[in-house]
Amino acid sequence: MPYQLDDQEVSLTASIGICSFPTDGTDCGELMQRADAATAKVKARGGNGVQFFESAMNREEQRRLEIETEPRKAIYDDQLLLHSSP
Repeated sequence: MPYQLDDQEVSLTASIGICSFPTDGTDCGELMQRADAATAKVKARGGNGVQFFESAMNREEQRRLEIETEPRKAIYDDQLLLHSSP
C-alpha cells in the first residue's frame, strides 16, 4: 500500500534473495554471490518477491559469463576474421 511522505505518495517494494549456510555456501563471499543471484532472479520477474537460491542459478551465471567472455578471448587470440563486401 502506498503511504504519504510529506505531500508525496510513495510505494515501496522488496526483492529478496535467500541462501543458506552451509548448503549454498561456506563463506561470506560465496553466500553473498548466491543471494545476489537469487535477488537478480526476482528482479528479472518484475521484482517485489522472494527467491531461494537454486543450483541452476549458478549454471545460468556461468553460461552468461561464457557468452560475455568468449568473444573477447577470440578477439585477443586472433580467432576472428572480418569479411566485407561493397
